[in-house]
Parts: sequence; C-alpha cells; structure tokens
Amino acid sequence: SSDLAQAILGRAAPSAAGGAEPLGLMAGSAAAAAAFGGAAPSLRNYTASLSSLGSRKAWRQALVLFRGMRHPAPDAFCYTALSSACEKGSQWAMALSVFDEMVARGFAPSVVSFSTAISSAGKGAQWQLALGFLGQIADASLKADTVSVNAAISACGSGREWALSVALLSMLLSEGPTPSVVSFAATISACEKGFEWALALVLFAEMQRHRPDSFLPAPNVVCFNAALAACERGELWQGALGLLRDVRDLGLSPSAISYNTTITACAKGQRWDRALELLRFMAGAAGGPAPTIVSYNASISACEAARLWQSALALLREVEGRALHADVITLNAAISACAAAGEWQRSLSLLHGMPRRRPPLEPDIVTFNAAIGACRGDALWPRALWTLRELSRRGLQADIISYNTAMSACASSTDPSGSIVALELLHEARASSLQATVITFNTVLSVCERSGLWEEAVGHLSEMRLSQLKPNLISLNTSISACEKGHHWRGALQLLSCASALGVRPDTTSFNASLSACERVSCWQAGGELLSAMQRSLVEPDFVTYKVALLLECAGERVAEGMALLRSMLTAGAFDLWHPHDANTADLHGLPVEVACLATFVAVEEMARQGTAGPHREGRRSGGAAIGADLPRIGGGGGSPGSGCHGSVGSTSSSAGGVFAGVDDLVLVTGRGIHSPSGEAAVQVVVLDLLRRELGLEAELLAGNAGRIVVPSASLRRWASSCRWTAQKPPDFGAPGSRSVHPGACKDWGR
Repeated sequence: SSDLAQAILGRAAPSAAGGAEPLGLMAGSAAAAAAFGGAAPSLRNYTASLSSLGSRKAWRQALVLFRGMRHPAPDAFCYTALSSACEKGSQWAMALSVFDEMVARGFAPSVVSFSTAISSAGKGAQWQLALGFLGQIADASLKADTVSVNAAISACGSGREWALSVALLSMLLSEGPTPSVVSFAATISACEKGFEWALALVLFAEMQRHRPDSFLPAPNVVCFNAALAACERGELWQGALGLLRDVRDLGLSPSAISYNTTITACAKGQRWDRALELLRFMAGAAGGPAPTIVSYNASISACEAARLWQSALALLREVEGRALHADVITLNAAISACAAAGEWQRSLSLLHGMPRRRPPLEPDIVTFNAAIGACRGDALWPRALWTLRELSRRGLQADIISYNTAMSACASSTDPSGSIVALELLHEARASSLQATVITFNTVLSVCERSGLWEEAVGHLSEMRLSQLKPNLISLNTSISACEKGHHWRGALQLLSCASALGVRPDTTSFNASLSACERVSCWQAGGELLSAMQRSLVEPDFVTYKVALLLECAGERVAEGMALLRSMLTAGAFDLWHPHDANTADLHGLPVEVACLATFVAVEEMARQGTAGPHREGRRSGGAAIGADLPRIGGGGGSPGSGCHGSVGSTSSSAGGVFAGVDDLVLVTGRGIHSPSGEAAVQVVVLDLLRRELGLEAELLAGNAGRIVVPSASLRRWASSCRWTAQKPPDFGAPGSRSVHPGACKDWGR
C-alpha cells in the first residue's frame, strides 16, 4: 500500500488556474485603513486579519482586504491566509487560484500552503490534483505532516477512491508521521463512501482496541459517526444501535448526526419502531441534541417501509409544532409513505398543498415521482398520467424514473387501455432522449406478459442486451411467463436454456413458468427433463413445481410416472397428503382434478398397504405442508379427531344426507366447490366416480359436511383382498403393466 501511495504521490500537480491572470492588487485600500485605524499596517497585521476573516468564513472580505495591500506587498503568509479563507468558505477554485498566483510570483509554498491546496482540491472532488500537491511537498524538500496527509485522505474519499485513502493511512502507520484520530475518521469515511462499509467497520474496530501505550488514537464522536454511516450503508441497524450505545458508554456525547444516522439505518433495516424510539428519545432527553428536520425526515421515511401513513402525517404535524420548517425532503417522505399504503388521495393532497405552506415549497422531480407512484390501481392510471403531465406544466423535466413510475401505474391496471398507454409512454421517453433502464424494460415486459405477447417480449429482451443493459431475474421470468401465456412452450424452454448467457441464474419461478408453458400444450415429455434440470441447477422445487409436473404426467396419461412422482414428493416432505390432526384424513382441497385423483389413489393404496388400523398412523408423517394448505378449508377442516366434523368414533353408519366416519375409515377432503369458478364441486364429483366406478369402493359424503367423502374400512379391506393384497408382497399399484387400476382410469380426469 505504501508503494502504491508513493508512486502516485510522485506525480506533479497540474495548474489549477490554467494560466489565469494574477489577482490584481487594486481596490481595497479603504478597507485596509478601516481595519488598522489609519496606521501603517505590517505584514503580520495583514496575515492576522486575513486568518481571522478566514476563521469566520468571510472570504469576500478577506479578498477585498488582500487586494488593498500595496505597502507592504503581500508575502507567502498572506497568500496562504487568503487561500485558507477561500477554502473554508467553500470557494475551492478561488483558493487554488490564490495558490497558483503565489507560486507564479516566486514565493515558495510551505507545508501549510500545500495542505490548504490539497484540502481545496478535495472539496472540488479533484483527488488527482490533491495527490499531485502532496507529491510536490517532497519535491520541494519539505516533509508532509499529518494534516497534509489527512487532507489527501479526505480528498480521495470525496472521489470514492477508498483504496488510495487506505494506502495513505497505511503509509502513515508504517513510515510516519503518526496518524491522528482525523486520519482514521477520514479513512473510515472514505471506505463508507466507496461502499466498502465492511472495511470501514474493520478500521473502526482497530481504533476501539486503543490502549494508553498504543499509537492508535482513541475514537471520538466524529469516528463514531463515520462508523455509523458505514452501518447505515450496510443496512446494519443492530450494529448502528450498538455503536450509539458505545458512544454513551465511553462518556462521549452523541451528536444530532449520530442519532440521525442511526435512525436512517433503522429505517433502511425496516425497523420503524426503533427509528421512532430514537426520535422520541431525542425529543425527551435533557441536555442531548434536539431532533432536527433531518431526524424527522429519516423517521418519516421509516414509516414509508411499514406503510404507516398515519404516523408519517403525525410526524409532519409535529414538525410544524416544533417550529421546524419542513423542507421538500420532508414532504417527499410523507408523500411516499402515503403512496406505499395506497393512500393516493392524501399523496396528491400533500403535493398540491406544498405551494400553500409557510414557507411555500416548490415540488421537485422526486415529489412528482412519488405522487405518480401513489396512483397504482385498476382505475388510477389516468391520474398517474395527469400527474406526469402536471410535472411538465410546472416547468420540470420528467426523467426516466418519472416515466418508469407512470408506465408501471398504467401497466398495473386490468384495463387494456392502461397497457396501451404504458407502451406509448415508452416511445415518448425515447423521443425525449431518455435512456431506458432495466426497470423500463421490465415494465414493458409485464405488459407483454399480461397479454401473452411472447414475440414482443422476446424482442424487448433482445433490445435490452443491445442497449448494454443486463437483464435480471424479473426480466427472465416475465419473458418466460409471456411465452407460457402465449402458448409458446418452445420459446419458454429456449429462454430458460439461455439464462446463463443472459447472466441470470434461474430460480423456482423460472422453472415453474416453463413447466406451465409445457402443461398448457400437454408437452409431458419436457416435465421430467425440467425437474432434472432443476436438480442439476440446485434450484429447490416448491408445491407449484410438483403440481404442474403432475399435471404434465396426467396429460400424457402416464399414471405410473405420476404416482411415482407423488410418492417421491411425500417421501421428500415436499407436502403432506394427510391432515395434520387426523391420520386417516387426506386433504385434496385446492388441488387440480387430475392431481386430486392421483392423490386419492395414493391415499387408498397407503391405507390398504399398511392396514386399516395398523402402523400408518405413526409412520406416515412426512413433515411437509398439507396439500392445498394455503387455501381456506371447507366445512371445518381444522377440527380435531372425534369432533362433529369428523363424526363419531366407531364403525361407519348411515345417516340422512350422508354417513358418519368410523375411526378406521378413510376421509377425503374435497371441498364443496365454493371457490370453484363454476361453483361446482368438480374434484368431489370426479373423485367419487373414481372411487366407485374405477376402484369399486363404497364412497359416500360425510354426514353434516358435504365437502368430505368417507370410504369405509370394510370396503378398503375387501378392495385390498380383491387385489391379492398381502403383507409379504404388496403389489405396486403404480407400476407399469399393473392391472390393479384400469389403464384408462386417468383419461377423463381433466374433463
């Protein structure tokens, strides 16, 4: 690191002024006379006065005083004092011009002069120039001190050149001069600005190992604030809270910056409760820093993530009650909080009320973008479009975020007109010479996906690559889904196979959409290949994956393969066929008709294999979620064994409108068709037909619960016996060539 720093520092600095004319020594004699009471001033008087003005950031007065110097003429000290005054007044270009003029007049800069020039270059984000000045110190046979190196570290941090900042700190540690607390604070800040927040926290941890006999300085509040900023950057809200406690434990007084940074870290970590606790602590703590407008802005932003629009508006009112002036950032955060909660009326009301506030506020582009984002919903896309047009009427230039947000609002509507407008906005953005982003294309892809326009979706995906944009997982999945809805299964598989070339790693959704595309056209051959590809890609299948794969097996009349897949799912714990509270109740509720028939056969098979009162009670649990568990149960499905919904314990007995279930009977939960699009119990009808006609079993509806089917244990025993069922060698009902099931049993299941 030291070698790297030394190599860079050896370069000469270019001229900042670019050969500009010297600052003329003209007007200002009146100011000099007033400053020194008419007496003949000395160079020491001038230098002291310039330094005093610089400490007050009065750079204009310092410049006037300097221009009035005639007798005596300014020397190097005067030039350095004026340069410092300009630097402290944030006039970095003027400060560098003063330095250049000093050199042009033949004065030799001191280390202090170079330090001021380095700091000025840093404030102008001219880190190369700063390192050049640092290198000139050695060229002038001077030795850089800690202040000059610290200024160079800060300059590199301003340019996000964190590696150079670390190199300079390393040089201080190895070669001297001894680093100060500012050296570490500047380096930690440089790492944070360069998104190397982890390294920033490592450096801070080194400082915390300070011992009285160590050369490492003890951290001060500035260092803590830099470390807190690193925690904020890394969204480490727990770490930020811990550091804030450490500040107090060390007897230091946290500043408002300390609290504000921690509140922002909590907001980014979606811990709105902690953010508001800190704000309340600031408001009630005696002797501590009072909350500033930045504190409230960060707290309102925390409410946005949790959709706490009421709390956001309450904080906005509290700002006014504390005599703090809400700024545009405050209103932007409040509008975004209302937008996140779907309170679009309140968002627009805040937007339109900004000019009437005291003091009046002018909405900026962020304000309008947040308001546009609030207009998401089926019938709200015209309001989003109107807000986008209002932006232009206010004299603001819409950016690509404005168009992305408006396009997304239009695309979210089920109204076809919204989709058309979204595509028109894409052309409008291009006509405005705005560069489309990944979000732009993803929004357009969602429009294509909803309409099944797979050719357009593939075209936009190709256009992304031509625009040097890298598609992400959303781009891939939306394009595959467009092919699925457009019945183009080959395109879906081709996109999936090209995922690696796109630089995207497919996930479960990618494979599920591809499986669904194949299922739409009954391309069952691809189902097994996709499942194998998932395993090779280490992608975990979910319930949807297996459900669609089973549908594909049924579409190909591959009953044996479907049975084998279903058994493997139960063994792997992908889901549980059996009700969690009753070992004899199989839950078919929410399954497609075809899959429900396969599951019915597995349930019958398992009951017969293990005996109607045998060890199936303990050994059948697979640990997965119940099939259809994410859907509401029909007819008291969550009841416990022996409750009214399961019937009385004992043998099956008839009752008006159904039968009661005995303790050893098989119960199949099918539902009553309440959530079916047609309102008919399609699963129940087909399952009853399968049990009675195909398997020859007795099957009736459960008394008092028309959403359940009961198969008596006696009927199961007779069925097992007719299938030559023996405990020593049970036949495999799903094996190819087995005649235990009629070969056409699954042909009409999807009817």
